[in-house]
Amino acid sequence: MRPLVLLVALLIFSLGVLGVIAPDALVTLARHSVSSPGLYLIAAARVGVGLVLIRIAPATRAPRTIRLFGLLAILAGVAAPLLGVDRAQAIMESWAVQGSGVVRLTAVCALAAGSFLAYAVTPNSRAA
Repeated sequence: MRPLVLLVALLIFSLGVLGVIAPDALVTLARHSVSSPGLYLIAAARVGVGLVLIRIAPATRAPRTIRLFGLLAILAGVAAPLLGVDRAQAIMESWAVQGSGVVRLTAVCALAAGSFLAYAVTPNSRAA
């Protein structure tokens, strides 16, 4: 399960890098993902990742934080379909029109979250 979480961390980190380097590309990717099938696919992925994070949390360096990340991912996954495609598109557009500075700030948060997740699930070298 640890390799799966590392893959998720790499994906989050990569989206952060994309947003810092090319914020317009991240906005374009977000626009394409906020469609009816995309919204449900992302919601299912969030719930799945959240369940994996909760399951692996006790074996990480920061179990409470990883459990919290998992809970937030599940809540986001459940909330997305409840909002509906129109509302999700409106939220995404309001984020996008704020400019590249806001998009980059969001991307930096993704970089930090991906980095922390990767750090938290890697074994402590002193304990090995």
